[in-house]
Amino acid sequence: MKKLILGATFAGFAAAASHAAFADEGVIRARLVVSSNNYELSFDDKAPYANRSAKSSYSMTGLGLTAVSAGGAYIDFVAQNSGSAKHDLWNNLAGNPPPQAFKREEAAVTLGVSTRMGEGASSAFLGYKTGTSTLDAPPLTFTWTKDIFESSGLFFGGGFAFPALNGNIGLNGALALMSGKWTDNDVPPYNNKADTTVGFSFGASYSYMFTGNVGMSIDWKYNAYSYNFAVYSVTVPAYTVTEKINSIGVNLLAQF
Repeated sequence: MKKLILGATFAGFAAAASHAAFADEGVIRARLVVSSNNYELSFDDKAPYANRSAKSSYSMTGLGLTAVSAGGAYIDFVAQNSGSAKHDLWNNLAGNPPPQAFKREEAAVTLGVSTRMGEGASSAFLGYKTGTSTLDAPPLTFTWTKDIFESSGLFFGGGFAFPALNGNIGLNGALALMSGKWTDNDVPPYNNKADTTVGFSFGASYSYMFTGNVGMSIDWKYNAYSYNFAVYSVTVPAYTVTEKINSIGVNLLAQF
């Protein structure tokens, strides 16, 4: 029972954008990650793109690797990239341009430890995550063709797991100290940085082992961060950009 409970505890914590599922003690486990995501960037009324929002729905694929010690401590790494997608930032612009290309990349490294609690287990974790969103602009409309939003920061949180439905269910939450940078490919490029801002994430997961060495999990994650950008010029005052990501993923795992 212990190996399955530990696995569910690690599964699905939203802040990490990583997934250390089915974590038997003293093993290394690789996984294939596939997820469906709804993404939104919103700009306040003082931002260069005042009162606009960019929404995109896309799939991501990636690989992860987890190493777990005999004492239950673990380290986890995951990286994901989106497939072909579109965003709607420039809808309702003069000329009514169609949705433009969108790309998303994410990576996270997590350190954690799990503790047995009766039939369940609790976990605590911390780590570092990065994300990059690339949004194309309509051709021949502006003097730039791409906007790039980069974010990075530390996260920390905890979770609890318990056996259910012949597998395990995990619940978790985390806080993140994030910073951001907005650039484009204009000449000279726009380049503005956001102050470190607290965001949050939470998630849930279900995990199941087919055999002693092969399993899968399904997880849901929600992330929300608010970035406070500094004054850029006399015509661009301080402004806020809000980022939200809602994701449902499937993870296929193999133990070594």
